[in-house]
Amino acid sequence: MNMDHITKEELLRSLPILFLSFLIIGILIMEGYIPLEMSSVYILSFFVTAVHFFFMVWYRKKEQIDDNNYFVIINHILSSKSHDEKITEIAYRKFCKI
Repeated sequence: MNMDHITKEELLRSLPILFLSFLIIGILIMEGYIPLEMSSVYILSFFVTAVHFFFMVWYRKKEQIDDNNYFVIINHILSSKSHDEKITEIAYRKFCKI
């Protein structure tokens, strides 16, 4: 099975997201903030992880972000630069290894 590097990186990154979402949703259900049964933890944590995975793969492919650093991706999302300026800046950072 051939997967591109963005999909592989995000698939590996989704494992900690699955674990964290499992813990957070479990705590919220136990404390009564989410009125569901404990068996719902598995489904909800998998759903949160799947949404995170698909969004990150879609965004990184759309914006052509090869750097897998969360801070670079969040900075890219929050910056108000045009698409061409963002790509040029990321290519410059990668070239200069900032």
